[in-house]
Amino acid sequence: GFENGDNDQKAAQARKRWCEEKWENEGEDEDENEKEDQDQDQDQDEDEDEDEDEEDAQLSLEALRVLERLKDIDCPFLDGLYITGLRTIKQFLCTPSIYRLLILEWLFARLYPSFGDSFETVPDFGAKEKITELTRLGHELMLCGPDDQDLIKTGEGLAVT
Repeated sequence: GFENGDNDQKAAQARKRWCEEKWENEGEDEDENEKEDQDQDQDQDEDEDEDEDEEDAQLSLEALRVLERLKDIDCPFLDGLYITGLRTIKQFLCTPSIYRLLILEWLFARLYPSFGDSFETVPDFGAKEKITELTRLGHELMLCGPDDQDLIKTGEGLAVT
């Protein structure tokens, strides 16, 4: 009887070891699969970060070109302005602000002189009215849609006189 018991015990231990090994291997396989999934997610995140960095760099270069062009046409709002960093230039031209609104107003007045006259004749033109008029003219010039006021708006709480 002891031999059968020893054999049963040895067989049970062998099955236990086999199950433990299989369980460890499955765990390793799952770990490898998880690691592969994490690597793929990380690669995708890195690709998205690279795309965002590339878009950000492209936008910064476009902002630099716009700034250079504004200097070439003697934009009065750039007098005494000394910014050289791409990030600062992009922020200056692409972030809603009173300065950006004034530059847009000046540009539109250069394109359409009677537009500038309309602002000069009505002294109480506020930011909302200017943005509405800039959007209207921008739409007429096919530069934006009829309701694209967000493209022209100033920062919140900024007043234009």
